[in-house]
Amino acid sequence: MSNREIRKFESKKTKKKKKRLRLFIYLLLLLLLTGGVSLILYTLKNPIIVNPLKTKISIENTYDPYEAISFVLFGNKEDVKAETNVDTSKIGKYKTTYTFKDHKIDIPVQVVDNVSPVLVLQEYTTDEVEKVKPESFIKEIQDTSEVKTKIKKEHKIKKGEYEVTIEAEDEYGNKTTGIATLYRKKDTTAPTFTTELSEVIFYENEPFDYLENVQVTDDLDTNPKIETNADEIVAGPGDYTLTYTAKDRSGNTTQAIRIVHIEEIPEENQRIVYLTFDDGPSNNTERVLDILAQYQVKATFFVTGNGQSRNDLIQRAHNEGHTIGLHTYSHDYAIYQSEETYFNDLNAVSNMVYDLIGIHPNVIRFPGGASNTVSANYCQGIMSRLVNAVGERGFYYFDWNVSSSDASGDNVDTEQIVASSTSGSAYDHVVLLMHDTDAKGTTVEALPRIIEYYRDQGYIFKGLSYRSPECHHGVNN
Repeated sequence: MSNREIRKFESKKTKKKKKRLRLFIYLLLLLLLTGGVSLILYTLKNPIIVNPLKTKISIENTYDPYEAISFVLFGNKEDVKAETNVDTSKIGKYKTTYTFKDHKIDIPVQVVDNVSPVLVLQEYTTDEVEKVKPESFIKEIQDTSEVKTKIKKEHKIKKGEYEVTIEAEDEYGNKTTGIATLYRKKDTTAPTFTTELSEVIFYENEPFDYLENVQVTDDLDTNPKIETNADEIVAGPGDYTLTYTAKDRSGNTTQAIRIVHIEEIPEENQRIVYLTFDDGPSNNTERVLDILAQYQVKATFFVTGNGQSRNDLIQRAHNEGHTIGLHTYSHDYAIYQSEETYFNDLNAVSNMVYDLIGIHPNVIRFPGGASNTVSANYCQGIMSRLVNAVGERGFYYFDWNVSSSDASGDNVDTEQIVASSTSGSAYDHVVLLMHDTDAKGTTVEALPRIIEYYRDQGYIFKGLSYRSPECHHGVNN
């Protein structure tokens, strides 16, 4: 290509560039002119121009609606009337209304929390076991909302010095992080009892906590555990030597001894229900024992020799702390032919029970009760003699002052049994007659409601013993 052709080509290229530049300038001028006209029109329609950056206020800061005004067409800020409901003490959305001449404009205003929490940390020393929490490092934290904290940087659980990164975040996502020092050391120091374990007196059947007011301290563990062997060795009234053991989380232990006196409360001074079951054992006896175990109450079983296939239940009742009483071997009213026939039958059931539980019970109940008149068919005056004779031989006999009415037939209506059995709240000592033979299934069904009723009335439950208040019927023969 010649020089002339080159110059001609470059000249044509230059003209194209100038043409494009002129077109760009024309377009720019047109946009500016159009925008300016639009701006003018907008300003004429909305003479109050508000800076949007000044309509978002940080909580607890001062809000002046006039500071948000950037420009007033044909006027000044002083010519504008501002009305607002902004409360900077509460986060939320509000409104400011500006009025200038005939123009009025509503501007939304937000009160926000955009300030990070203030976090002051402290060092923390612990053992090689504790999984530390952020609270252990926080000396002070300040914010206008609820703050959640967490440990961002994990640390090793062994002896040494570590940096722990703590993050605090408020409800609005504002975060602060800080670094604290964690010292871990081997813990070889056992806890120390800070309360003197002096001798104490408790009373039977009253709820008490052997650990109440027993306190220990530890150099590193703020919550060492305390245990006592009371549940293993305390078994009714008496004097006991309890061992208290304090253990920190590193396994260091220390022990202390306390003497505990359990005082017996005379049964005369308590409101007691004596649940008594006659004529067993039977399959229903097992159901009764299950319910008594569920409610943790004690009862008395006046047993006979008529259900020996379930004599294992006599052993179970004894092992579970219930009283085993004697109701004669045969439960045949012919035993009332003479004192000799009565005691022969009573000794037979006593020997049977001895073979089962290793003791001869001294609590008895006469078949039909001491007030029965059937005995007169066999021997006149026999009951008048027996009530004295049993005492001379070391027995304590008990009748009842409340009947469940289950003796009136087989499987008496449950509601009737409940109503009859719960009629004894006028007595401080209720001796309740029930039966646990195979024909007394409804008695078993009523038992939970009977227990709950008397428990709600403030009674406790016990088995009968020689310490129990007498419950004797008038003798009719």
